[in-house]
Amino acid sequence: MIDIVRKTNQRLRKNDLKMKRVLADAGYSNGENYKYLESINVDGFIPVHGQYEKAQGKALFTILNKTGGDAREGSMLHSGK
Repeated sequence: MIDIVRKTNQRLRKNDLKMKRVLADAGYSNGENYKYLESINVDGFIPVHGQYEKAQGKALFTILNKTGGDAREGSMLHSGK
């Protein structure tokens, strides 16, 4: 994911755009990705691996808190079945 974000960010900057958030699936849920997003001040919305709650239509996700650098969990609506 780091390489994808880095290349996308380069293209965005060429057009005077700034990446603020990244949405990814649970396959990208790891400390290295969270740490990288935090280092470039980008909020990461990545489900915690194995924490999907299909019956309730929600998935847990991690948000990087830019001010404190800590991760916290919340809920994200899932529209699929």
